[in-house]
Amino acid sequence: MSEYATRIDDENFKRFLEIIHANAQKMSELIDDLLTFSRIGKKSVDHTLIDTPKMVKSIIHDLLLSHPEYQKCTIETDCDLPNITGDEMLVRQALTNLISNAFKYSAQKENPKVEIYCTQNDQEVVINIKDNGAGFDMKYQHKLFKVFQRLHDGNEFDGTGIGLAIVKQVVEAHNGRAWAEAELGKGATFHFALPVLD
Repeated sequence: MSEYATRIDDENFKRFLEIIHANAQKMSELIDDLLTFSRIGKKSVDHTLIDTPKMVKSIIHDLLLSHPEYQKCTIETDCDLPNITGDEMLVRQALTNLISNAFKYSAQKENPKVEIYCTQNDQEVVINIKDNGAGFDMKYQHKLFKVFQRLHDGNEFDGTGIGLAIVKQVVEAHNGRAWAEAELGKGATFHFALPVLD
């Protein structure tokens, strides 16, 4: 920065402000995610019946509103998504993280596509979020749900590295499970499973 000490003109000053603003925004997002992660670990789980189709539709609406670049994505949603039992706030947070990731990692494709569908049996309901985006190498899947573990360059895809850790925390709070399958450059499918409660 010393090279600019004697010649900070309007253009350089504006560039510095943009860098400071971008870094402050990233720090704010990181703090928000850390607070969310911390709160989930302390929150008691309130089990209620969740209108899954309504929640998914609302999440997609909010994401498209806040990220207009996602609007070019083809979205296929299973019309028969079943209602699930869980903590509405926590489940919404986890699904938002997974659906947001699907949009983010497929947005650079020529024809981005996200599919949301359900599979279920007597033991659990599984919501699957599939995209045709960047994918990842399965040999690194053990890092997926850990704090600050990213499988892609932060300059290529933004994020704080906490989103999937939050998903894992939500799932574990519900005695459920989360996992993923992917192929590098060909997309990924994330699975969010909650047990069926009597």
